[in-house]
Amino acid sequence: MITIILRSKKLANGEHPIVLRVTKDRKSKIISLGLSCLKSHWKSSELVKKHTNSSMKNRIILKQKEKALKIIDNFNLEDIDFTLNQFEDEFRGRKSSKVTVSEFWKEKASDLNRAGRTGNARAYKDVCNSFFKFYKNKNLVFREITLTLLDKYETYLRSKNNSDRGIGVKMHEIRALFNDAVKKGVVDEKYYPFKTYKVSKLKGKGLKKALTRDEMKLMETLNTEENPNLIDAKNYMLFSYYMAGMKMPNIKILILVCPNFQLVLSILSMSLPCLGSRLKTRQVIRSASKL
Repeated sequence: MITIILRSKKLANGEHPIVLRVTKDRKSKIISLGLSCLKSHWKSSELVKKHTNSSMKNRIILKQKEKALKIIDNFNLEDIDFTLNQFEDEFRGRKSSKVTVSEFWKEKASDLNRAGRTGNARAYKDVCNSFFKFYKNKNLVFREITLTLLDKYETYLRSKNNSDRGIGVKMHEIRALFNDAVKKGVVDEKYYPFKTYKVSKLKGKGLKKALTRDEMKLMETLNTEENPNLIDAKNYMLFSYYMAGMKMPNIKILILVCPNFQLVLSILSMSLPCLGSRLKTRQVIRSASKL
């Protein structure tokens, strides 16, 4: 919505600024038109006749309003979900020198690919695709990533049945991207939205799920002759399982302090077909460790 209004704040000469107000999504931006008048000289969005050069100034005001409406029409014709900052840039006839979020995002993913960090590059690309499915305007700049926009993106992700953990991963990527943009001088730190939007609130609350006995049997019967690269992974997994879920850091300690630990794993692997319980397995482990 475009309106021409008289601001309540007085200038030093006692007049009030005549400004253009553009409103979108319940947010407004005020743009000065370089005109002012006494409050008594303003009525129904135009200057009254007693104001000096009222006819000429009213034509200027009308022309500025028509210009603003045309800009919005062009945005709508091009199906651009414009921001208020983009509107102001267009109205003032200036081109924004800021790198867009989309451009910076793609460049970041490309740099990671060139550095051989293809996993990280893929993660950045996936989140970029997700974000711009939600926000169609790829002319978005970093200062326009606000708390409100992040909240709306979170709501969008929840509507797509994303879990807290999944949303947290995406927000973490966006925060890392914003941090990099601040570091490289693309955006001023004062626009940083993650001082108020806390990614930490999105820690996953999923239940820990254990593998069933039948699933572990599949692991026990895995043919490592056909997959020799999986020998260690299989042995460590089974050892951890039969030791009531021993964590890998603790297994690493055993590797260091027990010279025969690899032999223990080999005996365990060979003995699995005839073992019926964790207790028997632990007995085999104790016996083997004495070798």
